[in-house]
Amino acid sequence: MFGTVRMSGLMLATVITGMLVKFGGHALATMGSGLLGQVQNAGQQAAQMTENPSGRAAALKSNAGPCQQRQSPTITVMDIKA
Repeated sequence: MFGTVRMSGLMLATVITGMLVKFGGHALATMGSGLLGQVQNAGQQAAQMTENPSGRAAALKSNAGPCQQRQSPTITVMDIKA
């Protein structure tokens, strides 16, 4: 049973690989250009965000966790009870 399932999987992989080789150039180029476009968009957004000081400060503030954004409570003389 295991051998049959394994052989069927190999045959299916062979068929899919054969189809990719026949359509290969155009199909792989289309997938690659789509992936490259996503990477370029992410890079452009990061560059625009960090090019000026205000964008850099906003990026640092957005990356700070909730513990880093909280201000420590101030203690006044009235809060201390003897």
